Amino acid sequence: MTANGSADDLTVLRQQLAALADFSHRAGRWPLAELRTEATALLRQFMLGDDGALRIACWQPLPNANGLLLAAGAGWPRQQIGELNLALTPKTGEVHVLQTGATVVMDAHIGSGIFLPMPALQREGLQTAAHVAVGDEFAAHAVLSVYGDESYVLSADALNLMQTVAGTLKTAIRYREQEEKVGRVRRNLANARQQINVLGDELQTYTHLVTHDVREPLRTIEKFAGFIHDDYIDVVNEEGAYMLTRTQELVERLYDQLDALVELDRLTRSDMDRGTVDLSAIVEDVRADLHATHPDRHVTWLVDQQLMANGDRYLLRMALTELLNNAWTFTGPLENAQISFGLTRHADKQAFFVRDNGIGFEMTEHYQDYLFVPFRHLHTDESLTGRGMGLAIVRRVIHRHGGTIWAESTSNNGATFYFTLPGIRVEA
Repeated sequence: MTANGSADDLTVLRQQLAALADFSHRAGRWPLAELRTEATALLRQFMLGDDGALRIACWQPLPNANGLLLAAGAGWPRQQIGELNLALTPKTGEVHVLQTGATVVMDAHIGSGIFLPMPALQREGLQTAAHVAVGDEFAAHAVLSVYGDESYVLSADALNLMQTVAGTLKTAIRYREQEEKVGRVRRNLANARQQINVLGDELQTYTHLVTHDVREPLRTIEKFAGFIHDDYIDVVNEEGAYMLTRTQELVERLYDQLDALVELDRLTRSDMDRGTVDLSAIVEDVRADLHATHPDRHVTWLVDQQLMANGDRYLLRMALTELLNNAWTFTGPLENAQISFGLTRHADKQAFFVRDNGIGFEMTEHYQDYLFVPFRHLHTDESLTGRGMGLAIVRRVIHRHGGTIWAESTSNNGATFYFTLPGIRVEA
């Protein structure tokens, strides 16, 4: 090769590299149809000519894999671009590349004759060809093809150029596919968020209507019961007096339950102020409050110190208060009551726990879900029942923090409530 020839080759190589760099840089921004057109235009720039190929094609598989469509090309009559269909004829190079992702070179000078030219192209004198998959053996998005007559010989540099362009095309198409998937996910999330907001507004309206509409007749019942108690208590017999007292007690309980329902709704909708929360300190505060309210009770407390988590301090205090109140209530009949708070490893994760040695409850099938349903009670004994919302509130708080909660218990052997929270750590 002459010095001038080497300089010419070097100039062409530099031009190819510059064109490939520009194509790669812009490929991610082009629509798919324009991407195919630009790919064939780049190949035309360096492969069509006096000694080059006669035609360049970008074949796109038709729906149901029943043929190939000329999606873009160079050297073809204008009316054939986007219109020419080729049947998937067995033993043709295009079909083999589409099915396997392998590169096929059908060169009359070096070929073995294993692959046959497409009949429609053979009639136009296109005897030699090279085919490169845009994709791989798992999924071919398209086939890049170069065609020539018997005299055309595909150089190694030309084949490398085709493979580089095909690789860029594959990357750009996959980028487009992922972009479309992300777009669909974002649209679905936006729709889901909108539906959640609508449902939340409906729930808030429903809660307001229920609590407002129920409170009105309750106030009337409360007034009538108070009137009867004040003016007719001497007239009714013992059974009537008992029923009157029970009516007033049940009205008060229903008021408490309505307040708890409003509180549960507020927990769902309120903003969270996240930060580092010392759960051990909260437990100590609740313990002090319980003993101040019930100074006659003796309870042994076992509290692991300086257990931290990430979350909303107000909400986590509410959840811990409900759990500790439960433990306090269900250890009430015991002389040697014991309540524990700590951190343990349960299965494959760290979990906080509140444990007591109280009367417990019998865990049955599906009891885990039943346990945290609003207005469900662990026991029928009225001395042990509250508003019926405590555990529902606890689960709502834990779930809002991205954690989980579950319980273990057997009758007369205490109960343990486990829950997970983000950012668990122990301060030395």
